[in-house]
Amino acid sequence: MNAKPFPPARGIPMHLLSERALNEAFLATLEEHRRDGRPMVIDRNGEVAVVPADELVEEARYARQRIVELDAQIASECSPFSVNKIPQKMSTATEHYINITDVEYLDGYRLRIAFDDGVVREVDFEPFLSKSHHPAIRRYLDKRRFKTFAIDRGHLHWNDYDLIFPIGDLYAGEIS
Repeated sequence: MNAKPFPPARGIPMHLLSERALNEAFLATLEEHRRDGRPMVIDRNGEVAVVPADELVEEARYARQRIVELDAQIASECSPFSVNKIPQKMSTATEHYINITDVEYLDGYRLRIAFDDGVVREVDFEPFLSKSHHPAIRRYLDKRRFKTFAIDRGHLHWNDYDLIFPIGDLYAGEIS
C-alpha cells in the first residue's frame, strides 16, 4: 500500500486517526502472516476463528476502503495550514507532510529528532512524563523502557504506538 503518512494534527478527531491506524495495522499484520504462511486469529460474526491469511480478501478490501474513507474525512476536517503542513509560499502553498527520519538518545529523557526537511530538534520528555499521573505514561520514566522508541512511517513511538506524540509538537521541540 502506498498511502502517505497522516501525522496527527490539532483539530483532527483522534478517533479517526485511531481507526485509520488500526486498519493499517491489520493490513500490515495480514501481509506479514501471508508472507510467512501463518494463519490469523480473527473475530468472525462474534466467534473466534483461525483463518489462513490468504482467505481474508474481503476483510483486507474493507480495511483498504475504510482507510480511503477515513483519509477523505480527515482531509475535510484538516485546516489548510495544519501544524503538519509547511506552506512553501503563502500564495502558492504546497502540501508537505513532516516525517521523522532519525532519533538519537542523548541522556536522561532527551532525544535528538531529525525531520525529513533537515530540521533537527532536541526534545526533553522528562517534564511531560513526570507531570503525568497516568500509569501507562509514567512507566516510561523507567529509562530502559524510554530507550525502546522506534520510528515507523515517519512517526516516533514507543511499544507499538503505546506512547506517541503529535509530530507538530515534536517539530516545535516542545511537548505538553
